[in-house]
Amino acid sequence: MKIDSAVIFFAASILATSVVQAQSVADNWHQWRGPENNGVSRTADPPVEWSEEKNVAWKIEIGGHGTSSPIVWGNKVFVTTAVNTEKVDPSLPKPEDQPERVFGIKHPNTSYQMTVLCIDKNTGKELWRDVAKTLVPHEGHHRDASFASASPFCDDKRIYFWFGSGGLFAYSHDGKKLWERDLGKVKVGASLGEGSSPLVHDGKMVIVRDNAGQSTIEVLDASNGEPIWKKDRDERNAWATPAIAKYQGVTQVITCASNKVRSYNLINGEIIWEAKGLTSNCIPCPIVHEEVVYCMSGYKGYSLLAIPITGKGDVTDSVLWKVKRGTPYIPSPLLYDELLYFTQSNQNLMTCVDIKDGSQVIEKDRLPGLGGIYSSPVGAADRIYMTDRKGTVLVLERGNKTKVLATNELDDDFHASPALAGKKLFLRGMRFLYCLEEKRASVKQKVVSEKPAEKKPTNANNFRKRPNVVTLLVDDLGYRDIGCYGGPVKTPVLDKLAAGGVRLTDFHSGAPSCSPSRATFLTGRHHYRAGVYSVITERLHKMHLLKSETTIAEVLKENGYATAHFGKWHLGMPVQNRKNPTPGDHGFDYWFGLINGPGPSHKNPTQFLRNGKRVGQIKGYSCQIVVDEAITWLDEKREADEPFFLNLWFNEPHAPIAAPDEIVSKYGELNDQAAIYSGTIDNTDRAIGRLVARLEKLGELDNTIIVYSSDNGSYRQERNGELRGQKGSQFEGGHRVPGIFYWKGGIPGGRVEDEPAGVVDLLPTLCGLIGIEKPEKVHLDGSDLAPMLTGSDKFNRHQPLFWMTGANMVLRMGDHTLFASGTAKSPIDFKAANRLTEQIKQVLGDDLEKVLGGRDVKDLRNRLFNHGRLANPEAERLRNQLRDLYYFNEAWIPELKKSGIGRVQLYDLSKDLGQQNNIAKKRPKLVTQLKKQAAGIYRSVMADAPEWSSK
Repeated sequence: MKIDSAVIFFAASILATSVVQAQSVADNWHQWRGPENNGVSRTADPPVEWSEEKNVAWKIEIGGHGTSSPIVWGNKVFVTTAVNTEKVDPSLPKPEDQPERVFGIKHPNTSYQMTVLCIDKNTGKELWRDVAKTLVPHEGHHRDASFASASPFCDDKRIYFWFGSGGLFAYSHDGKKLWERDLGKVKVGASLGEGSSPLVHDGKMVIVRDNAGQSTIEVLDASNGEPIWKKDRDERNAWATPAIAKYQGVTQVITCASNKVRSYNLINGEIIWEAKGLTSNCIPCPIVHEEVVYCMSGYKGYSLLAIPITGKGDVTDSVLWKVKRGTPYIPSPLLYDELLYFTQSNQNLMTCVDIKDGSQVIEKDRLPGLGGIYSSPVGAADRIYMTDRKGTVLVLERGNKTKVLATNELDDDFHASPALAGKKLFLRGMRFLYCLEEKRASVKQKVVSEKPAEKKPTNANNFRKRPNVVTLLVDDLGYRDIGCYGGPVKTPVLDKLAAGGVRLTDFHSGAPSCSPSRATFLTGRHHYRAGVYSVITERLHKMHLLKSETTIAEVLKENGYATAHFGKWHLGMPVQNRKNPTPGDHGFDYWFGLINGPGPSHKNPTQFLRNGKRVGQIKGYSCQIVVDEAITWLDEKREADEPFFLNLWFNEPHAPIAAPDEIVSKYGELNDQAAIYSGTIDNTDRAIGRLVARLEKLGELDNTIIVYSSDNGSYRQERNGELRGQKGSQFEGGHRVPGIFYWKGGIPGGRVEDEPAGVVDLLPTLCGLIGIEKPEKVHLDGSDLAPMLTGSDKFNRHQPLFWMTGANMVLRMGDHTLFASGTAKSPIDFKAANRLTEQIKQVLGDDLEKVLGGRDVKDLRNRLFNHGRLANPEAERLRNQLRDLYYFNEAWIPELKKSGIGRVQLYDLSKDLGQQNNIAKKRPKLVTQLKKQAAGIYRSVMADAPEWSSK
């Protein structure tokens, strides 16, 4: 998606002196990326510090809605906007009657004025404005984009304004429309909006339109708009404006896109060279320096290519160097004296490389005080200016270290990029255009439009109350199940939350099994510390989540939150003559839950309790029932002025499974276990969609933190993708799970983070996001992710991530994972377990394949733990004996406490995500270091862990 206009590269040295303003191009900012086409001005000296009260030369309200950047020529500033007339075309469907689209995008049914403005650079006075065209746009745009996304281009004769399918226009400097062209409508994927800007060179205008239909590159005569040549392109959505380069007398037009980077001959459109290697949805624009072009992208991966412009044909193998980390999604890079600066994705992580060889000078430094970034950096006077979406601009010293000179804030949201000219810096916000200049007192706001700017999301700091919290935990869902994680199940609601929030690619459950994971989820502590050693069965176990533990619900309740739990609990209940605490004893004012499973399956469950009282059978499916209860609580049982915490723990897709036939049939036959499994996930996504819709209707969605994850990996190996292991395993497949954080009012969205994290971080993270104190005198194993999620500071983990099952331990440090076996002997009688498994095979006979569900017989033991009641009574009896063998024995705890670190394995996840190559013998120093850390953590955990056998 394109948010602000794309870079226009244009060799400044070949531009003539301005006839109109008698100034050199170097003194102007005549295109989006400035006079050198790399974000740098050699003559500008903008201010270092400013605020709403300091160094504001002028500030004017533009009106309408636009995300294009301003350009400057002489004493004039040019900018575009799209003004909604609110005049409805009755022949078009109303937004509320349109189908649901990604990001909630709607096609307009009102007309817009595509408007161009000229403003006096020194006074802020409007010199002229013109409505270039009035029309109803045929498509919508991303919520952070606009119908005025492309930045103008200016030369000594004309200013060129491009509104995509809305038209191309040329004006004189005094505001006379010279010509206009309708280049036709295009279909942009997901209706995200157009954004590539025009480029003019040697009297020729270049327009690139990469879209979901037929992509093209077109060259027109800049004097009259007449076509010169047009070529089809084998590309899909991209928003990068091309660059101009010259080699051996031939002028090249260089375009970036996901399929290929291509060089066209400006004169005739012939392809000179091409290269593969970028990711999809290219937005950052190329920078040409001498005989090399630097191209990058940062959507669904990271790529930076240094490509020589001297070749012909396929030059993929001639790329000089590559970088595969930390490249931007929307912002374009800054090239300042052979140092290339850029930010990762839309985040505040800055990298700098030396263009001679691609060596990293700065690697992913977090820019303090900045949030999410759409704006591209600019540079002047040995300074770099980084602007975030919420109005904070960081001024850095140019060099090989991140040195902050000043942090400045304005009261607006910023998606466009700055422009520099002379002593002035121009910033275009969603409402205002600012001119900042040293030693200027603040001025009264000057309004240039009676039409108010379209409303934008409210800043999180202005909400009337603290953010609400909704946590969504599913049961036994794999890393590759849902759509936004590359899975086969259609999950548009979760995909939308991920796209509007932060999707974590290296996120982990608290344990590879149910009860332990949930204990860590609520406490931010390893589950042994919290009293939970394994999956809880009240028939066999005294253990439960210790009443003395401080949960998320208790922390939030102490800070004025209403708290409610809905769905599975599995942390101990007062059953089987146990005096265990309930969710109400752990901080929940209201709870509608399950001891464990819904019984007999997800359909028409019978086991729900409401505040401790049995409800009886409820018609429907468990996930929908859980959401029904949550919506009822929202509508009827809360105080409207009170922030709330809803904790929804779904049973799906844990076996025994069930889903509506109309959903299952989308994935296979109605008796196909894989199809039913997918159907349960699809059904849960729909249920979550109803909850999100109700939050939106209540006006609470923008101020609600939503977190989504799974309690462990899937019991279906194929749904864990390339990961080794499955539910119950300490390999990645057992605990690497989806992790989505969404908060429209406080977390910059559209981001993918690869920082290792997990539900162990949830409690401290919520405290950090909300701005409340963490529990006192409590050792938290998790760390506060808020700095990373909000982009406000650098994230530091105070203790490595780790997992423990029995006496065995896994420790994560960077890209490496250490597996350490405990020295305590396992109490499990494996010979008896093997004998029982063989007996079950014999008893099942022809029903064995049905139990396996199409999987290998080697997976039978796992299936017996994740299958509903067996129809054969004898097989069911033997299965219960087998399960009892594997259930944790609390009498073993004293031996666990005495255990030490035994044999180890070491894996490098950056090279071996499937964990097939044990490199422990190759890295003895690292093994020694990690073993020492693991031993220390193990001792710490066991010192806190209770001995249930003595209770």
